[in-house]
Amino acid sequence: MEHMLAATSDHLGIERVATELISARTRVRIFDARTASVHAKILALERALSTTQVHELAAHRPKLMEQILERLDSDKSSFQSRREEWQARLNAALSRLPELRHISDQHPTAKIETPHTKSKAESKPDYRSELKRAIRMLLTISNDTTDLQVCRLFDKDGMVDLPENWQTGDNRSFEIAYKDPQQRPKIEKMISKVRTDLRNIGILK
Repeated sequence: MEHMLAATSDHLGIERVATELISARTRVRIFDARTASVHAKILALERALSTTQVHELAAHRPKLMEQILERLDSDKSSFQSRREEWQARLNAALSRLPELRHISDQHPTAKIETPHTKSKAESKPDYRSELKRAIRMLLTISNDTTDLQVCRLFDKDGMVDLPENWQTGDNRSFEIAYKDPQQRPKIEKMISKVRTDLRNIGILK
């Protein structure tokens, strides 16, 4: 994939599939790790519950542990479901590799000409900020993603943490921060900056 991108760096089709491939593979690994972590907690709680019942401790304790176990089972099912969704997206991206290899082999300097790419020879913007890199990835995959949708995706996947200067009290949610009149301009400014950078190199219209 790195060789193909180097050979056809101006080909937007390859750029988008590569981004989707990297993103999907990362999400699959994240949900594999989360599922394994929850599974370990479930096993530990089941053992603790069994011990509690054997020793006939306070009646409320087994009930509380059973409620926690139920929530963990629900989390595990959710992680497995989302893992399957991202695995399907990963498989779809992988299925396009033969097509992209053909483009790379036949037209090593292939380019999709648009009003933006005709005068732009710049490469994809490189950011030190993990948050900006995450925003860039989401916008590259789907260029009509709104600012609010970006925030909701961050909350859903947990790919990045809410920056400290965007936090108010105990809030750690991007969506809640976006809906806060004091924090929203900061979020909009950062996402807008990444959008502008991607438009300047022709990835976004």
